[in-house]
Amino acid sequence: MRIERDAWRAALCAVYDPDGGHGLDGDVVLTLALRDLLHQDRLGARANIDWHAMTYEAAFEPASRAVRTLLRREAGSVPATTNLNVEQ
Repeated sequence: MRIERDAWRAALCAVYDPDGGHGLDGDVVLTLALRDLLHQDRLGARANIDWHAMTYEAAFEPASRAVRTLLRREAGSVPATTNLNVEQ
């Protein structure tokens, strides 16, 4: 059964960023928007995607911040051999 984005986003934020101090919801929204553009491009659904607007800051930093927010709570579950960390 499919869980709509607004439902899982709200649940994710309630657990990992309940006070909104880390901006998890906004970072997830930006990451999903980029994912949607990439998917539309792959399907050929949009011919006019402005790839120059997708700088490193716009495209990757929100996803990185979102992952670090999740890691703040689950850092003990991350294998020591990974390059994932909370810092940055």
